Amino acid sequence: MSKTKTKVKEEIVEVNQELSTPAPEFVFDLTKMDIPYYSIKCSQSKYEAGEDGDVVHDKTYVVAKAETPTDISFLKFRQGWREKAPFGEERETVWTQDEAEELAARSPYCRNDKVSELEEFALLWFAIEMPDDGDFQAFPHPIGDSMYCLGVMDVKNLGFKNTYKRLYTHWGLNQGANLGAKKWSLITRHHSGTKSDYWSPEIHISKGESSKEIQELAMKFNS
Repeated sequence: MSKTKTKVKEEIVEVNQELSTPAPEFVFDLTKMDIPYYSIKCSQSKYEAGEDGDVVHDKTYVVAKAETPTDISFLKFRQGWREKAPFGEERETVWTQDEAEELAARSPYCRNDKVSELEEFALLWFAIEMPDDGDFQAFPHPIGDSMYCLGVMDVKNLGFKNTYKRLYTHWGLNQGANLGAKKWSLITRHHSGTKSDYWSPEIHISKGESSKEIQELAMKFNS
């Protein structure tokens, strides 16, 4: 009987040793995250969700209403340039000033070989906290004590000026500060253009601050 008990104890020790083996260290990689693009609905949009001017994901979920201020935190931004190719044609995109000058020199869409003939744009990674009446499917990510949606917004023209330029100016005046520390107010506005009407986003800095968890996430995005 004593031999049987000893054997059982030895097997238990072996199992415990296996369970205590350290797991590989987690390395944050933004490129592996599933962060969708969000769009502003307009009269040409071919989906039912929302109204013109609403910020929509997956043609289904509205996370910000037209002309209504919505709290938003920014996690990362990136400026780029791309060819002004006809709709449906492939266009090359670059991410540095030097690359933009090289692209302008060889692109068939730049007649004068100038960077100004390229389309300047920016990608903005953001987080919006779920409101009290929000939909969990629209805000699926638990971060800290709240639910959020995470997304990317592609801005150009007036939207580029009224979002990216303002965000970059704030960051430039506060270098070293956490990009995600401050809350901003996002609003979409209707404009009448020379050829057609359109909706464009703009942001204004808010008095509030993002949660500790969102600030930590912004640091990861920019590490």
